[in-house]
Amino acid sequence: MKQFFESVIKIMPDEIRGESIHAFVVLKDICRMPEVVHFKIQKHQLKNLISVRRS
Repeated sequence: MKQFFESVIKIMPDEIRGESIHAFVVLKDICRMPEVVHFKIQKHQLKNLISVRRS
């Protein structure tokens, strides 16, 4: 999971519903162009992601 967070370039929120956030996430891909994925993330996970990005 940490490796996934380290490859995140940018998060673009799509819609926020209560505790879950639907977002487009741009991932850094080593062999190709950056990849964009759309997924649902919980607000508490987002806090973890932000703290991982700073370290």
